[in-house]
Amino acid sequence: MNVIIYGRVSTENQDYSRQVMELERYCLAHEWKIVEVFTEKVSGTKSSSQRGEMNRLLQLIENDNSIQGVLVTELSRIGRDTGDVLKTIKTLTEKKIWLYSKRENITTLREDGTKDTNASLTLTILSGIAEHEKELITHRTVSGLKHNVEHKKRWTGGVFLPYGYKREEKKLVVEEKEAEVVRLIFKLYLQGLGTKKIAEKLNQSKVPTRYNLSLQKDQLTIRKRTLKKEDFVWRDGTVYGILTNEVYVGTKKGGNNLKGITLFSPPIIEMETFEKVQIGLKSKQIKRETKFTYYFQNKLFCGKCGRTYYPHQRTPKETNKVASDNRYICLSKRYQECCGNYGIGIPKLRDGIWSVLRHNKNEIENILSLNSENLVSVEKQIDLLIKEINTLENENKTINNEEKRHVDLYIKNLMSDIVYQGVYKELNKRREKVERSLETLKDELKRKSSFREKQANVNLRIRDIKENSGIFKRTIENVINRIVIYPVVDHNLKNYIRVNGQDKFLFIEIYTYINENTPLVFVISQRGDDIITPRREEYSKDGKLEIGKPDTLNTEEEEEGMISIRKLHKLSHL
Repeated sequence: MNVIIYGRVSTENQDYSRQVMELERYCLAHEWKIVEVFTEKVSGTKSSSQRGEMNRLLQLIENDNSIQGVLVTELSRIGRDTGDVLKTIKTLTEKKIWLYSKRENITTLREDGTKDTNASLTLTILSGIAEHEKELITHRTVSGLKHNVEHKKRWTGGVFLPYGYKREEKKLVVEEKEAEVVRLIFKLYLQGLGTKKIAEKLNQSKVPTRYNLSLQKDQLTIRKRTLKKEDFVWRDGTVYGILTNEVYVGTKKGGNNLKGITLFSPPIIEMETFEKVQIGLKSKQIKRETKFTYYFQNKLFCGKCGRTYYPHQRTPKETNKVASDNRYICLSKRYQECCGNYGIGIPKLRDGIWSVLRHNKNEIENILSLNSENLVSVEKQIDLLIKEINTLENENKTINNEEKRHVDLYIKNLMSDIVYQGVYKELNKRREKVERSLETLKDELKRKSSFREKQANVNLRIRDIKENSGIFKRTIENVINRIVIYPVVDHNLKNYIRVNGQDKFLFIEIYTYINENTPLVFVISQRGDDIITPRREEYSKDGKLEIGKPDTLNTEEEEEGMISIRKLHKLSHL
């Protein structure tokens, strides 16, 4: 019997080796063949679509019909959300694959491959209990946190405290040497220095940053960049953060679970000074208009220096014109530490990434699946609208019948003029209200029905996801983990496409939650409309792209004389 083992722990400092060993011994005792072991360190609160190894597991059972079972040490390894756990079990059951949970000693299918209803009921109950326990623990944790902050004046947060403070008995107290720096920052700003100038002045005076003071190790690796203590310097953003932080006047409010609670901190800055600075900052704010939505915010990384890419706003040449964000560039350029990587147009990158995703079978199936909930929701809304319309139409019939009855009474002189006029007026008012509501509901039903018809057509569904900004943004959040951008400094593209001598190309890696270890790749032009999807091996990290590299061609392609450009699209045709 061919089986799969799945192990999961929630944090980096936990180990899943015990889970795997237990299940391997169990398989050995039953003489089962372990086809593959999937392990990952990711929170169980994340859905299965956001877990790379779980996605790989589901892909394997989709493509390998020989798999008969999946083993976990306990049900919570599948996930903490009851709905998501049952969805995964349903997927396995539809493939006639059983799930065995060792701790609960439950198998979802009988030996003949039929569904074990008792096991299903038990699993539903246990999943619900696990979710309830998670919510209970969360409630207790939040309750304790609020009590400690509100009544014991304790400070919550990470390792790095606000600059100017130290922690004593879990409370914030002023660290006088740092507090002098904070006061100096406020003083310099009121003297007319901007945040960038203040940062430069602090760096010239070799004033240590929070990282300089708190970092215990000699060096730290962040996104492939190895940094020493002295590499952490003051930035304009850091200065701005201090100037706007209400912690320095003792009025900072908590967020998330501590919303509405004032966090205790002894003041370093006088309220009058703080308010003057806020007025100054507000008066210098530049109103910027942008025609783009930044779908990849915090997901774009530079392959050369490891920094993030951010949306850059070019300064308009004419003073009366509003600047417009139009490209992503590496953060190193902002701090005059340019690593040499190229920028890329915002809409061009969006269209390029979408093109690659929609032409990948697994990715587009995942995208459609993620958005299928919209269709289910719309179906429910349509049913509800139809019921409401039927109710109102029945009410309209009732009003007409009442009107007819009162007309008959009036004709037979069994109702006075005054009473009849009053009744007629009231019935008319009710009818108008019902008809207005009917018109609104029917328009809404028409829109929902049109949406449902579109969803029935896959191409229309894909187009609708791309064109709806809110849906597209949510889709990108749930599909893409990170995107890495590299410069192409040497290439042989002119052998395959028309290349402008001044044009620059970028090699893009898309790491999705499905392809977390093996990214989708493509090359995009700064100027032209070409998007090329070479093999990953055809690009070397020193910036050289060699399409048709001999050692990357497989035998079939060589026999057929194929070029190693798999797809060639024009962005304007997407």
